[in-house]
Amino acid sequence: MMDLSTIRTLSREAAVEAHAERLEPLLYTEDTEIQRIPNLGDHRPDGWVLTRVFFVDSSGWGETGEGALTLEEFTEKLVVGRGYGLIQEGQFQCHIGEFAVEGEESEEVDIDHHAIFSAEGW
Repeated sequence: MMDLSTIRTLSREAAVEAHAERLEPLLYTEDTEIQRIPNLGDHRPDGWVLTRVFFVDSSGWGETGEGALTLEEFTEKLVVGRGYGLIQEGQFQCHIGEFAVEGEESEEVDIDHHAIFSAEGW
């Protein structure tokens, strides 16, 4: 299991790489197949605003109803027109950020127990 210091270091390293490669969140459309979400780490690309953060199982061993969303539970929460990026990862779970295009009118999103941080709290 990784300690918090290791997780934060990985996030900072991912941010440096994401910035250098000019990575942006994966824009979700009805036709998008979620196979690989870009690892943004702490990087926040220009033109995108973090709106929600999801705690998701990345091991494939998680089950419905546990603390971390399964991949299936996560994909049910995706919103067309929003972007998604990995912002922090541990050994078995990760945090995936939902991003809106800056200046986009967006409805207030109800935060459930799985969407553990609002943009203000992150």
